Amino acid sequence: MHSALREAYERELAAAAEQYSGHDLEQTFFHLERAHILGQAFTLPHA
Repeated sequence: MHSALREAYERELAAAAEQYSGHDLEQTFFHLERAHILGQAFTLPHA
């Protein structure tokens, strides 16, 4: 995964964790979906 894509992927995971700790499950899922899409071409991040 190239660096710009990795940074975007990690930002989405961090945003998901932040929303989860604030008990906002709708936004948590939104950010996890985005991370999932960003990682589609890479087996481990995608899963």
